[in-house]
This record gives sequence, structure tokens and C-alpha cells, in this order.
Amino acid sequence: MRKEEILEALRPHLGPRAERILEEAALALGYPLEGLGAAEWERVLKGPVFRELQARLRPEEARRVVEGLLQRLKETPGDLKARLE
Repeated sequence: MRKEEILEALRPHLGPRAERILEEAALALGYPLEGLGAAEWERVLKGPVFRELQARLRPEEARRVVEGLLQRLKETPGDLKARLE
């Protein structure tokens, strides 16, 4: 899953600040935003991004958004492998 896909999923909930929130979250955890792997994306989404979503949405809706993105992250490697074959 690429940064653009995650931003696209977060923009309806975080608005134009979505990219800035992702950048700040990644840097706070010590990661550069470009080139994050699935494990790093998971930490960014479960930590700072989830807290930001909770401030704007009902807790169960924030959880649903993050869980949906995490599920897509898990599916991405297999999808990529299938496309390459």
C-alpha cells in the first residue's frame, strides 16, 4: 500500500491535514514517510493517526477506519505478488 492510497482513505476523515498528520506521525516514531514498510505503517496508523481520528470521530468509527487500512496493508503484499506473476 502506498502513501497515496492511505492518504486517500484518511482525507474524508482528516481533511487536507491528512498528509501533514501522516508526516508528523512517521517522524515522531522515527521513520521517514517515504518508503515505509507494512510494519512501520502499522505503528503509524495504530498510534498517532488513530489518536487523531479519535479526536475527530466516534471511537468505534476511528477504530473501523484504522482496521480497514490495516486489513488493506495485509492484503497488499499478496496482491503485488499476484500482479508480478
